[in-house]
Amino acid sequence: SVHNHQLLLFRSEPNDLSSWSYTVLDSLQRLGTVKNSGGSNQFRETFDFMDMINPNDSVLHLVYGVSDLYGFNDISPKIRRTFFYTRIVIDSLGSSTYTPYHFDFVIPRDGQLRNNFSITSTDDQHIGIAYYDLKNAAVAIKFSADAGQSWSTDTLLEVNIQSPLQTASFGDSLYVLTYDAQKDFQILSSRSRLHAQWQHRPASIQEKRGRAFHSRVQRIEPGRDDIEMVFTEEWRDQLFYGKRTDGNWTYEGVDVAGKKVKEAAMTQNGQGQACAAYVFQATEELKFACKTPGGWQSQLVDGNSKARDIDLAARADSLFLVYFDLATGSLKYARSAGGSQWLVQTLDDSSPIVGLDPKLHIDAQGNKHLAYSDAINQRLKYAFQPPGGAWQLSSITEAFAYQPEQIELLTDSLNRPVLAFRNAFSNQIVLAEQKDGGWQLQVAREGGVSFLGNPFRLLLDAKDRPWIVYNFSDVFDEIRLTRRDAQGSWQDVSIIGNTGRIANSFDFHLVEKDFYIIGKKNARGDQGLAMLYAFEGVTTDLLAPSPGALQAWKLYPNPASSVVNISLELEAATPLHLSLYDLQGRQLAAEALPGLFAPGARQLGWQLPRLQPGMYLLRLQGKGFDAVKKLLIH
Repeated sequence: SVHNHQLLLFRSEPNDLSSWSYTVLDSLQRLGTVKNSGGSNQFRETFDFMDMINPNDSVLHLVYGVSDLYGFNDISPKIRRTFFYTRIVIDSLGSSTYTPYHFDFVIPRDGQLRNNFSITSTDDQHIGIAYYDLKNAAVAIKFSADAGQSWSTDTLLEVNIQSPLQTASFGDSLYVLTYDAQKDFQILSSRSRLHAQWQHRPASIQEKRGRAFHSRVQRIEPGRDDIEMVFTEEWRDQLFYGKRTDGNWTYEGVDVAGKKVKEAAMTQNGQGQACAAYVFQATEELKFACKTPGGWQSQLVDGNSKARDIDLAARADSLFLVYFDLATGSLKYARSAGGSQWLVQTLDDSSPIVGLDPKLHIDAQGNKHLAYSDAINQRLKYAFQPPGGAWQLSSITEAFAYQPEQIELLTDSLNRPVLAFRNAFSNQIVLAEQKDGGWQLQVAREGGVSFLGNPFRLLLDAKDRPWIVYNFSDVFDEIRLTRRDAQGSWQDVSIIGNTGRIANSFDFHLVEKDFYIIGKKNARGDQGLAMLYAFEGVTTDLLAPSPGALQAWKLYPNPASSVVNISLELEAATPLHLSLYDLQGRQLAAEALPGLFAPGARQLGWQLPRLQPGMYLLRLQGKGFDAVKKLLIH
């Protein structure tokens, strides 16, 4: 009761929930106003953040917080947060002579408590109170085995929480449920009264992977692609390596856990081994590791910088790293020098903050291309190094003309650099191409939506057409795909089937004609990793169909089981070829239908192989057309 500065307990009459009475359990009048050592008044606020449990019919255990305000400054008084335990004998409630038992934990004035308390007990003697110690950033618990007369203190774990905690007892074990705000996990801690060791495990039914993420796709043979990726796993606080071979995923840890991996990039060395570069933020170390037959072998690249925005590239037996040094505000470049030795040099320190978001690309002739931003002068910069030559630095954009972020860099079939960047000034995605001795810039996408293209990924197909997958933020985050057509206009291409809600962190791969989008899921309560696959997605035709193309076709029933019927309308006589693929691009069945099919409407029946339930792709090919539809098997 705020007005009366009292803590009240309401109790219903037996078997009558319409009749209630209350008892004053505590009051600020009991605590009184005291003088501190400096002579100024110390005032107590009202009671708050209460929790209560009744383990049996005889007692109630109660915990609640009280704030002390003291000093003469009314604008910013000093505050001490303490809390009380109160033990209530139920049968004595209502008696004018009964006074509940109170225990003040007397938190020192330099102590800081979050306003979260939770109490539990197994009987009227054994009590546990969990609370958050803000000063030491730890969850702690008070124990009593003598009905609250004396207490001991134990620390469960050091964690940053921003929400209430809960504690409970079951059997001889005590449980505490907390929320780790940094890892975005609920943590369940448990300890038996017979054992002093606390056990901790995640309680959230969700995944937290991919804050740092990078992937590769490699075609081994037609219909078979190997996928590799490195990603962070928040609960274990470790970098992991995953590989998919023949549809099966395997995972293993890279280096040690507990170092707060900040950045991650990967490539393949001259021996075909997966390699990763990453940053241990806990120790501010830039590390590098390769997967060998004996396991992952790691080495230190730079322990004197605060590496951020790393990118990794390889050519033959050489490995190269570029990164922004947060400590000096400069762009740095490192190359392997054999064994575990790396040669590190400052590539650009012409501005107090230069080298953000560097992207390194090595073309077919061994030329190195590097793009990065100068944050102070808001300029997009470019560096070029021919084999055996020196780095040549230049600017792509004039100062303050753009605000470049999220840079992407590739080279076309003539080894000319093609860049894309997000212009934060006007919320645009801009393409930059080096042609005729200069740079040509074109806006690919723009709009009023916040953070358009944060992030995005750039690809060039075999015809040097640029494709961009970009993040689009509206009510929800989603990914969109756009491509430049033969007339130089940008056209959106639909992305369907994104049930994993990939957004915010992703990679875009083109393997011959097939597209992969691999990234972090953005669904509430499910933020692991997912993959989208588009069979021959690069053949998406943005122009009118050519003469002789298939006019219309459909599948029925869909879902199907053993046989699928195909209804089609042909414009010209053509042979027909059917094939079936899974979502990983593996061909499961194929048949060249006999004869030549005349123009007009046709009905076909096709016997399906025995398949597991799920989604598949049915491909229909003929003279002048190549079409794919989804087929669901039940």
